[in-house]
Amino acid sequence: MSGSDVSGKRRVYLTQNQKAEMCRLFHEAGVRAPALAATFGVGRRTVYEITGPVTDGTRAARFWRNVDSATDPDGCWVWAGCTDSAGYAPLSFNGRTDRAHRVAIMLHTGRLIPHGMFVLHSCDNPPCCNPKHLRVGTHQDNMRDMMSRNRNAFGERSGPSKLKTAEVEEILRATKVGSATCAELGVMFGVSHRSILDITCGKTWAHIPRP
Repeated sequence: MSGSDVSGKRRVYLTQNQKAEMCRLFHEAGVRAPALAATFGVGRRTVYEITGPVTDGTRAARFWRNVDSATDPDGCWVWAGCTDSAGYAPLSFNGRTDRAHRVAIMLHTGRLIPHGMFVLHSCDNPPCCNPKHLRVGTHQDNMRDMMSRNRNAFGERSGPSKLKTAEVEEILRATKVGSATCAELGVMFGVSHRSILDITCGKTWAHIPRP
């Protein structure tokens, strides 16, 4: 995708898959920045901006200072900063808003997460950033984890309780990729089939951006 900036120069927009492939070629295959710039139709500075932050030592050190990893190397490393209502830690990384546990696995592996992929917790603890507890998986993997742990059937998520923003985003992603029906999502999130339909049609939660 391309466009023009205020100076009239052609500007190229790369997808997350293209960025992930660029990082793979740079870090694993050893392809140099000039060759990547020519291949992807961008400048060298753009290549360094995309490939550099993932493994930048200063930036990584600043991130890990906000993670409590001193207690147990095999336990949960909890993000010490602010979290949202679902327990996740939003922050800016690589030019976009992301979550701390996703940034943790990118810093650990030195690779971007492919577009559309999720980072799953084996500990089921949203603010945990321990790479040993994290793995990259599909939306279907995430839904299977939710079902197997039955984590949506108790407490705030049960009965007529209100949904949280993160849960609505999850529902919208699920309906887009077709990994679950509205009826199945209603059971998983403790709401009615009609509530799921209203969300997907934009009758409720219309302010949430559609994926």
